[in-house]
Amino acid sequence: MAELRQGQYPEQGLRASILHLGTGAFHRAHQAWYLHQLLEQEDSRHWGICAVNLRPQDSTAFAQLAAQQGHYCLKTLSPTGEVDYHWIRSLVELVDGAQRPEAVCQRLADPAYQLVTLTVTEGGYYLDEQGNLDRHQPAVSADLNGGFNSLYGFLYQGLRQRMLAGHGPLTLLSCDNLRHNGARLRRGLSQFIAAKGDQDLLAWVEQQVSFPNSMVDRITPRLDPALSAEVRSLFGREDAQPVQAEAFCQWVVEDNFRGQRPPLERVGVTFTADVLSYEEAKIRLLNGGHMALAYSAALKGYQRVDEAMTDAELVAQLDSYLHEEVIASLPDSPLDLPRYWQSIRARFANPYIVDTVSRLCAEGSSKLPIFVLSTLETLLNQGQVPRRGLQILANWYLCLQRQQQGRLQGSCEDVQLDWLQQLLTGPEPVQRFAHSSELWGSLPNRFPSFSRTLIELIEQGAQA
Repeated sequence: MAELRQGQYPEQGLRASILHLGTGAFHRAHQAWYLHQLLEQEDSRHWGICAVNLRPQDSTAFAQLAAQQGHYCLKTLSPTGEVDYHWIRSLVELVDGAQRPEAVCQRLADPAYQLVTLTVTEGGYYLDEQGNLDRHQPAVSADLNGGFNSLYGFLYQGLRQRMLAGHGPLTLLSCDNLRHNGARLRRGLSQFIAAKGDQDLLAWVEQQVSFPNSMVDRITPRLDPALSAEVRSLFGREDAQPVQAEAFCQWVVEDNFRGQRPPLERVGVTFTADVLSYEEAKIRLLNGGHMALAYSAALKGYQRVDEAMTDAELVAQLDSYLHEEVIASLPDSPLDLPRYWQSIRARFANPYIVDTVSRLCAEGSSKLPIFVLSTLETLLNQGQVPRRGLQILANWYLCLQRQQQGRLQGSCEDVQLDWLQQLLTGPEPVQRFAHSSELWGSLPNRFPSFSRTLIELIEQGAQA
């Protein structure tokens, strides 16, 4: 009989010392899971989480979570079919910043909070291709005028209140798939404060706030509505916001804290002076592997990731890309990369997760430059033509084209979809796509083989 594991800590006496911005499924499957385990230790029960929603479009789901006091079921599944259910209670307070921004700022200023964690995804940093704050983004522009539309609006107002109250220091810890995420957050926030002309706060942040880099890893599919019924049937609990994830979980954090640091090493978190080696391996192999599989699987009509992993041709293509281009471009990694890839491969093939190809295909305009271009650039600099990596970009284009034509089984959702569709129509669309500096930066200009090969692969795919 299934067991719902409650966690060995009481309902009462928990306090929040962590403020988390962006309470989506990944945070609740990952960081909240680690803190749930830490709260079992009697001397750590002040390390609860105050969960914050930033986006108006997420307020309805967030209200459902708040109605159940932030408690929810986390279901985990291993590749061998082992299933565990945990009743997560580490979210001890919930604040909808989209409706009550001042309440978020008050907590940012509160000395009880020692750590702010963020899961805002790639687009939430509002950085341009040079890694600088894009002040022309409407959300950023509005926040420079006193609004609360981006993380910078909240952080600026809250940190200013903290400074004026004399309540430092603080750590801002990014928990997402962006390379050098802490450094990027620091740069974006510093440029936002500078644009506000607030030199006092800029100096205070330099002295009182740290921005560790981190690497996070746990495959977390989108919410399956059937999971709520499953929790009700098995345990008699109403849960409108359960989460499902793989059993594997990893968190590597740069040991660079200004405020107090929760002793997360007790529950499996790795603290290190250098996150880069873990970060590069994970981003290029796992996230890059997802991209390599996603679009080729979508073109073949697969809906589920594990089903695509039963296709010998797709798996052979995936293995070739990872071994011949990705691993070959990371020669100095301290990790055993072939072994690491084999573990990731088994996770992709997990038939119990029910991860969707459409989820992997989403937001290609922001994911591909992060997860794939670094591998391509490394090989191009070595005088090679990375055909397998360029095939990923070609397959993305073909998926977008079929979606526009109504011939794609599944979807390629993207916040830039309206702009991308302009690359699918009009004169010489393939040429414009292959030479797009908005997507590929300087690579088309620096390496003529980049665009030439990409065009060739798109044209071959269109004829197939």
